[in-house]
Amino acid sequence: NKEKPGAAEVLLRHDELDKQWGHRHLRVEDSHVLVLGEHNQTITKIFIETPKEREFLRDFYGI
Repeated sequence: NKEKPGAAEVLLRHDELDKQWGHRHLRVEDSHVLVLGEHNQTITKIFIETPKEREFLRDFYGI
């Protein structure tokens, strides 16, 4: 029998995967976050509205 991982473990792993994805597919340019596709093309642009949002991008995604 396989043991199921706990909720905390699942959430930590989910965060790790989100961070990896963000590091590859998000880029900050001026006051926008660019969401990039597999071939580095811009999919969409999101306006960074507050310093708190910018801080989150830096702290969580390292961008």
